Amino acid sequence: MQSKKPNESESIFSFGFSLYHINGCLHKFEPTEDFQSIEVNKEMKFEFLAQFWEVAITDVMPNWYIAAKGLEARVIQSTHGGNLSFVGPFDSKEKWKRSKDDLYNPYTTEQRYERDDIENLGTAPLKVG
Repeated sequence: MQSKKPNESESIFSFGFSLYHINGCLHKFEPTEDFQSIEVNKEMKFEFLAQFWEVAITDVMPNWYIAAKGLEARVIQSTHGGNLSFVGPFDSKEKWKRSKDDLYNPYTTEQRYERDDIENLGTAPLKVG
């Protein structure tokens, strides 16, 4: 898939990175001409705000990685695994609403139980395939 190069106004980083949208929730960070290298065993921190379609912590993909021609790709350690500890909490309606007109609210434990309550485990409700 080909990435879409952002317009100047779409570039969210001013410290040597541009952001590209690939597809769905997949994005690519790419160094710009003014990128300053990162020293070995040092870290670079930044905040990435995903709007509109990231309505639950589980919408965020884990295992972000760094790749470059001629080098072995490596997972960014702070994003490693499935615990999503690098994602902030979705603990207020301002964080899970996609717009002021959004009627969605996360399901409570009780609502999930009611929605997932299957009376007959011997019969599949929908055909797969």
